[in-house]
Amino acid sequence: MIYRGTKIWLKDNSGIMGVKCLQLYPTFIKKGLFGNVSLVTLFRYKRLKKATKRKTYLVLIMTIKRKFFRKAGGYFIKFCQNTGLLLNNDQEKFIGTVFNVPITRELRQTTSIRLLRVSRILV
Repeated sequence: MIYRGTKIWLKDNSGIMGVKCLQLYPTFIKKGLFGNVSLVTLFRYKRLKKATKRKTYLVLIMTIKRKFFRKAGGYFIKFCQNTGLLLNNDQEKFIGTVFNVPITRELRQTTSIRLLRVSRILV
């Protein structure tokens, strides 16, 4: 689950490694799941080519550190990290161009076509 203050690791080539969750969208939810959008700030980065410090960004949550049951197949899926993809605040477009994160079946129905085309792993 993603709450306020949770660290989310980014799996794209934006140069930012980790962000910290400030707010979940829509605002009435208390915990974030797959496909939710979160307002974040930077806390760990390698280089700042496409982003700047002291600015807030949006993150699309891709995986959560929790075991969940998929009813259609009858099996469990567990991820070991909270991961997401960085979005631009104004246009809500992806900042990175290469995504190294698995996309679950639940996200395939709700996310953009560009994400499905560029991603490498489908779960």
